[in-house]
Amino acid sequence: MTGLLDALKETALDTGFLDAFETSATREALPADIRDQRLLLCLYGLGTNAGLKRVAAGVPGTSYDELLHIRRRYCLT
Repeated sequence: MTGLLDALKETALDTGFLDAFETSATREALPADIRDQRLLLCLYGLGTNAGLKRVAAGVPGTSYDELLHIRRRYCLT
């Protein structure tokens, strides 16, 4: 069985839809691979209604504040 996050990641790799997200800031300091990982986690958390706190708690090395930063800068609602 394939998980929803895996399907979302494969779709992002195949289509490149993450490149369509633009930041509201004047510059980007995050490397693209870390930005894309956090974008996927935000989309997963918001899309499944699990929330950013629960997603951040399940992924080592990623904090709630980092995901919240991505959500605010990339206009994810």
